[in-house]
Amino acid sequence: QAGRGGKTAYIDDHGSYALFLDRAPIKPRHTLADVFDDGQPCSPQTCGDRGLLAERGVYLTRKPEVVLRTIPRLDSHEDTQLHEVTVVLLDAEGRRIGEAAWYDAFKLEHRDLT
Repeated sequence: QAGRGGKTAYIDDHGSYALFLDRAPIKPRHTLADVFDDGQPCSPQTCGDRGLLAERGVYLTRKPEVVLRTIPRLDSHEDTQLHEVTVVLLDAEGRRIGEAAWYDAFKLEHRDLT
């Protein structure tokens, strides 16, 4: 399933990892359609679009690592904020495999660039 600009969310039959930043992961056996809670139906173009997923705090990778260039501020006005990440496995159709997940939390100091 290809997204906008030819960016592919899930490729072939090997599946991928999904990282959920500061949000709950999808439930077991559910698909990435669950992150689109704005009432719009999910299509391969929206569910598979990495940019639209990133706007919702979801990042996909086939590697056991991911680099996030920016991490959005939380609604808190604190300079140092606690962020949470959860990683789950997805099958080739973007459906979560089982209940296994990896979780971590980290503090990040957000600085104004002005």
